[in-house]
Amino acid sequence: MFQKAKKDLRIPVSSGPETILGSGTSAEGSITSKGDIFIGGEFKGAIKSSGNVVINKGVKVEAQITAVNVIIHGEVVGDVTASETVEVGNGGGVKGDVKAGSVRVAEGGHLVGSCTISTGEPPRPALPKPKEQ
Repeated sequence: MFQKAKKDLRIPVSSGPETILGSGTSAEGSITSKGDIFIGGEFKGAIKSSGNVVINKGVKVEAQITAVNVIIHGEVVGDVTASETVEVGNGGGVKGDVKAGSVRVAEGGHLVGSCTISTGEPPRPALPKPKEQ
């Protein structure tokens, strides 16, 4: 369920990110993309991607993030939802709730909030109560 990764996961980015917020840039609002998103500057708002989202080292993001995979090397304040994996790298951190198929936190990374592992399958029905005799 929880894994402590010794080294950072490198989820392949399909031929480079389609949306880039570069180093030294700050922005507020919403970013929505069908492709990968790379955040290298400060951002406040919401990020939604049908691909991967990568938060660069040394960057602070205050946002709700939704994507297939989310890789965090900087600091995220807000909830993170990934249909597959959330990885928090060495020196990275999340202050918010995380929901994903799997979560990996590298040595030196931190997660402060609730963590829900979801396979995407609907919950199983509860077993019936035993009959009293």
